[in-house]
Amino acid sequence: MPATCDFGLSKCTELRPDGGSFAGYRPYAGEVAFLAKLLSAPKEVFVDDPNEATYFLVPFLSSTWCFLSASSCWVRCGGAKPLKSLMPFLRFYNASTAHRHIFLGSDSTGDFPVDLQMQPTILSYGPRACDGDGSGHIIMPAPVTDDLPLPSAAEYLYKDLFLFTADGVGDRPFRKEAIEELQRWQKQWPNLFVVARREAAGSKRTAIDWMHEMRRAVFCPVLPGDNTFRMRLFHAMLAGCIPVVIQFPGGGWYRDEGPSVERSMPFAVKSRSGAWVDWHRLAVELPHNPREETFDAWAKRLVPSLLALRSKSIQSRQRVLAEAAAILGWDFSGTRPDAFTALLDELRVRAELNEAPAGLHCFNPQYREDLRCRVSGQPSIAREESEIHGVLTCCTESASDRAKKLPAAVADSDCVVWDGQKKNCVVRTSHLKSKDQGATSYERELSVRRKQHNVNLLKAVFLGEAYPEAVPEDDICKR
Repeated sequence: MPATCDFGLSKCTELRPDGGSFAGYRPYAGEVAFLAKLLSAPKEVFVDDPNEATYFLVPFLSSTWCFLSASSCWVRCGGAKPLKSLMPFLRFYNASTAHRHIFLGSDSTGDFPVDLQMQPTILSYGPRACDGDGSGHIIMPAPVTDDLPLPSAAEYLYKDLFLFTADGVGDRPFRKEAIEELQRWQKQWPNLFVVARREAAGSKRTAIDWMHEMRRAVFCPVLPGDNTFRMRLFHAMLAGCIPVVIQFPGGGWYRDEGPSVERSMPFAVKSRSGAWVDWHRLAVELPHNPREETFDAWAKRLVPSLLALRSKSIQSRQRVLAEAAAILGWDFSGTRPDAFTALLDELRVRAELNEAPAGLHCFNPQYREDLRCRVSGQPSIAREESEIHGVLTCCTESASDRAKKLPAAVADSDCVVWDGQKKNCVVRTSHLKSKDQGATSYERELSVRRKQHNVNLLKAVFLGEAYPEAVPEDDICKR
């Protein structure tokens, strides 16, 4: 069915209850919004001489391409590797300039094709495996296109709903018990709680109905999704509703020992760009350790914990929320600073930090202890959870950082690309293979295959060698 609104190009509120043809995909239109705004920039932003360019933009809408070509196989874009076809057009791309090529991808890191996961500069929905603020994925907010203004200060004073949530449940973890508990509160206090299941049959409520009710609410629980990015979070924040989240061991909102907020959310780390969102101060983080407490017990604590908050604590969160909303929204009219200008500021600072990097460090995040994520136990999303950081990441390294991490020279076996005199390793590797302790023979075999495949892929991308044949576990659509 045709949609009322376009695909992330303008402010518009979808009027159809089913959302039209773009309904399930519009949250992934961040790459479209960024590219459209960049192409409308003054002509002096673009140069014809590559020697004058700070960055090379690759105008490939990778997320859009993936859901069109591999719509039933989200993880790793179904095993596709589109960069192989793009390379002939990237005339200035090599191991030394890869960090100056901006790739676009409005999706979770693990859902990108592997040859895009590994790019050192890509706009994505995260999480980010690289350390520091000078390398790796730049996390952007998903575009909320509803044609409603940001809440005024007066709106925060006259909210008449205590809590709003409308979420899908299905077989996803950390949802069913919370929705059922909140529905019990709704029966007791129907004028203060709005609780609904998005998949409920026969619902005729439109996006604008949900948005107006969200704006009236003080609190909006945002329960974990299949990945660290949740459109529900940005809807709540731009509606002036305080997000209520699960705080897992490790500090993240996704899974037990999963990616931290600083690795998962836009503008979550203070940097020289000046764009910063204090996520911990604007949200209500309610701790939950799945190893010590059932989720049903957490759900029963939810409303009493919110009722116990003092008014000053609520008002403080609302002030931080109002400040953050300005840089988390996309201003399609181009009249004020917004998510787009904040992303440009991050790119500017990154260019200054990476003016002359020593090289790239590439690794498999699955095999780094500090990046491992516990799975929830739900088989349908176990692969997405285990690959939340992807299977290959490349980060820029300064000479000083490399010297701190490597007291000795890079070993030949760990270097994929050397400079002309073989004095400097341009692309080094580590953590491409898992430790064998406790691993089954199949897991060890899989680890060895994945390491060799990643090394061959790095050589294909950075040295122009033939792309490696797909390993069996990459044929995700058939698994």
